Parts: sequence; structure tokens; C-alpha cells
Amino acid sequence: MRILMVASEAHPFAKTGGLAEVASALPAALGRLGHRVTLVLPRYRGTVPDALPTRASELEVGSHTFDVSFVEHQLDENVTAVLVDVPSLFDRAGLYSQDGTDYPDNA
Repeated sequence: MRILMVASEAHPFAKTGGLAEVASALPAALGRLGHRVTLVLPRYRGTVPDALPTRASELEVGSHTFDVSFVEHQLDENVTAVLVDVPSLFDRAGLYSQDGTDYPDNA
């Protein structure tokens, strides 16, 4: 089976709590069972710094247009991470906040 999973964080890319543990362990377990898993998550600052984008595009969200690129990183034989690189949203000092203040565009 081919499985797509989406998370805001996953080990080894970004971790603030238990979500990263689950978003890492579940794809790995499914991959060991023979499923092909693609995990999609944001490419935060410093995540896979040497990786080159595999594709680039523009993304329209409401009245905003974002330049977006995608970086693929093989985690296991059957598990691939696709990191969504939108620098204006994810190239920040912290994942969700800075100095204890949430970013104003958090959902």
C-alpha cells in the first residue's frame, strides 16, 4: 500500500514534543511491513541544509503567492520524507514561536 502522511514535525528534522516521535515511528513501522510511505512536512531553518530541491513551483493561498520548492530525503528503504520549503513561512528562529510569542500566521 502507498501511504501519505503529513505532519508539522518529525524526527530527525524538527521536534518540540510527542508529535515528532509518532510522526517518525509510524512511517518507519509501516515501512517495515512493506508499505511505501511518504511523509510530508515543512522544511524549517537548518533542516537538511545540503539538500537540493527536486521541484519548484508557486503556491497561491488566498491573496498570497508563495515560492515553494520540495526536497526529498530517504529515511528508510520504504520511507521518503518530502520537505516543503517555503522560506517566508518556515525559515525562522523557532518552529512555532520566537521568544515565547507565536508567529502571527500560525494556523
